[in-house]
Amino acid sequence: EMRAGSVDVLVVAGCNPAYDLVAAGFADAAAKVPFIVAVTPMLDETAVLAHAVVPQLHALESWDDAEPVAGTYCLTQPAIPPLRDGRTLRAALARWCGADRDDAALLRAHWLDAGLADPEGPGGFDAAFDRALQDGWTGGVTPVPRRLAFRTDAVRPPARRGRGGCRVWLGPE
Repeated sequence: EMRAGSVDVLVVAGCNPAYDLVAAGFADAAAKVPFIVAVTPMLDETAVLAHAVVPQLHALESWDDAEPVAGTYCLTQPAIPPLRDGRTLRAALARWCGADRDDAALLRAHWLDAGLADPEGPGGFDAAFDRALQDGWTGGVTPVPRRLAFRTDAVRPPARRGRGGCRVWLGPE
């Protein structure tokens, strides 16, 4: 699809296809994509090809969850404060969809919306979420999927600078 020119925007996160897919011709295919966003903790080969780079927080700086085994959900919380300006992929996507909340609030809202902590248990959702955060996991739950709409007006338009180049800022205002 990229080679055919049918991809308008490519968001790359959690991988470095410009390095991993050299033999497959990723760089040539990427040249046909009008706008590439790299969400990465470092300036890698894919970030060099991107039109915009969103600095991603390190795992030690961020809130996260995972499902290592079906039905078992784990929570992580920052071990250190962010060392630089950055955001998680979740926070970047939420911002682009128009939600301007910090990552802890986004994770908590996701758990509430998806039903990952039992709101009917003793103390309600807050107590169940705090217990899962303290224990690091919870099990025996089935999440409820939800879909967000992408809001293009949540991302500022590119600002032109010198020689027809383009710079896009996708950070906090």
